[in-house]
Amino acid sequence: MSEVPSPWIERLQKLEVRFEAVGDALNPILVKETRQALKSRQFLITFSLLLLASFGWSVAGSMLQMPNIYYTPSAPRLLVGYYFLLAVPMLFVVPLAAYRSLAAEIDDGTLELLRVTTLTPMQIVVGKLCSALLQMMIYFVTLIPCVAYAYALRGTDLPTLGVLLGLVLLAAIQMTVVGLFLAPLSSGRAGQLTALIALVAALLIVELYVGRQALELISQASVLSAWARAFLSFSGVALVACNSYVLLTAASALLAPACSNRSTKIRVALLIQQLAVCGLLGYAVIEVYGSASMAAMQVWFSMTLIEVVPWMGVGYAAYWLLVGSMMAAESPILTPRVRREMPRSFVGRALLTFLMPGSATGVVFAALAAGSALLFVWGGVWYLEPSQLPALVGIGRVSLAAFGYVCVFLVLTRWSAMALRRVTDFRPAVGLALLAILGLATSITPYSIYMLVNDFPSSPTYSNWQIMNWVWTLETVWEDRSRNYLHWGVFAIGNLMLLGHVVFLGPAVLPQHIPTPLRVEQERQRLSGQQRDEALPADPLAAEA
Repeated sequence: MSEVPSPWIERLQKLEVRFEAVGDALNPILVKETRQALKSRQFLITFSLLLLASFGWSVAGSMLQMPNIYYTPSAPRLLVGYYFLLAVPMLFVVPLAAYRSLAAEIDDGTLELLRVTTLTPMQIVVGKLCSALLQMMIYFVTLIPCVAYAYALRGTDLPTLGVLLGLVLLAAIQMTVVGLFLAPLSSGRAGQLTALIALVAALLIVELYVGRQALELISQASVLSAWARAFLSFSGVALVACNSYVLLTAASALLAPACSNRSTKIRVALLIQQLAVCGLLGYAVIEVYGSASMAAMQVWFSMTLIEVVPWMGVGYAAYWLLVGSMMAAESPILTPRVRREMPRSFVGRALLTFLMPGSATGVVFAALAAGSALLFVWGGVWYLEPSQLPALVGIGRVSLAAFGYVCVFLVLTRWSAMALRRVTDFRPAVGLALLAILGLATSITPYSIYMLVNDFPSSPTYSNWQIMNWVWTLETVWEDRSRNYLHWGVFAIGNLMLLGHVVFLGPAVLPQHIPTPLRVEQERQRLSGQQRDEALPADPLAAEA
């Protein structure tokens, strides 16, 4: 047997060194989780069952279609079975495994050990996600030969197969990220049980919805054009990426120490999400509205596209109200670690102050984001069809009143959080509970007083004293066109409360930056590799030799 020439040995050794360098550069959590996942009983059972089921369905599905399989297209029936075989591990097993993996790290105290290392919370969460993605790829590779066999039987095309597999992959990634977000969100046995039930329910709903879309794709029942399919595919990738970034940033913030800046990255992620949503919505509306038949088509509840778009703006304002309620419940205390990251210059404070942590800046940030979404929507309506503006007076009035109520409830939520924080400390998620309490109180209390004072009339009549009753007021603004002042009143009250809130933001916009201590800066340089250990000065508190 001839020996291998030495040049080949040298090349293989160099290649091995490169692979070792790549392995060392990988996320340590990814390496650890991959080793544990590939050795786990859950993965072995799932992988074995997927192999057996895919082989069994290939044989059984082919035999059931004999002898017509030689003459007629037979791919759709096989693809239906392959989809369900792939959907179970992708849309159910992997997200649940990712959730339990991170939840177990928190319960066992392993997370506390990881915090003392150089790993950041984002690296921990991304490592868990990458491990789940690796398992998804293994399941994909297992089923690819079966899909190729179905394609050879005719009845489908490559774009349909690509969209089908992409739909399953995007849904699996999104639900895995949701599972990683729910793991640190809950604490205690009761909270984890609630989060687990919520995750299982969400997975079942998503599995049913994705299954319905997959069946339409396989049966070629979709009436969408090629442009619509391409746009929906691109939009799905963009939205899943933005939503995943928001949820991963929020999960890493929940895992970060209390002294760190846990708010700025979330706000930046929310801005990126809004830019993506508004950009996709604007492009879709402009393209669709270019066709007269599509522009006049009723798309939702007997409303045309130009009538639906403003309601989307109102819905996005409500979304910012929910997110802003958690920002309004943030702690107003800024630690020295956070203050070192504060902007120094006047321009930086003017542009970046509202990205800094704190309930004061969070209220203004959420209100400005909601207002920008409404302005974008109405600017697009005015650009596309100015002649339709008189017909959209009703939704315009609702938009003004909705923005006013967003400002009112954000300020009230912050006041309530400040009062509650005098008694106890809590997480920002309590802001959602405070918002729900305020919403119920402001809608039920005025209405109950009105009914008691007027001896329970059979047909209640709206009065200006009910202006804090947001449910009745919004209904009146939409239905009663004779009250031309009501929406302006709500809008004015909301803006006045927001302006009053801004007036008292003095401490939040004044220079609060503090210099970084020399020892901290040197430690950062050492960890980043810019400074060697021996270059560090001696400890000044150490005893002299």
